[in-house]
Amino acid sequence: MLLSCTLTVFLCSPCLHAEAKKLQLIEVFTDSELHIIGQQHLSSDVRRNGLEVRIYQLDEIHHFEVRISKNLPSDSGQARRQALERIYQLSRTDRARLQRTTVGLARAVHYGIDRYPAMVFDGQLVVYGLTDLEAALAHYRRRHRP
Repeated sequence: MLLSCTLTVFLCSPCLHAEAKKLQLIEVFTDSELHIIGQQHLSSDVRRNGLEVRIYQLDEIHHFEVRISKNLPSDSGQARRQALERIYQLSRTDRARLQRTTVGLARAVHYGIDRYPAMVFDGQLVVYGLTDLEAALAHYRRRHRP
């Protein structure tokens, strides 16, 4: 009886299920100066296993701020109006990039990311300092073997 209860608790353990579950998402937090490599090598995992890789360049907001505030008038009211016009005139692509960056910043805060590059695996494990997705994935797999 005790053995079956212990075995049931062990088999129902969330840790065991988390390890047995396939990796679904890698979130990469970086900036425009750091080049993330190895994504093309993960394409087979993406196709076969549904692995998703999201790369967030966290310095994009700074680049937009610089672009929008360039040569604004010294009058604060005029500067505000002109900056808003520039924001409204952003292309669909630029809006998507800006939205992706703000989502990335929110995710980084949520995870407590305090430096980059950082890669987060399924919202569970953070690997800092690597710019090679393959190396980070190998590190993850060594730590989380099903």
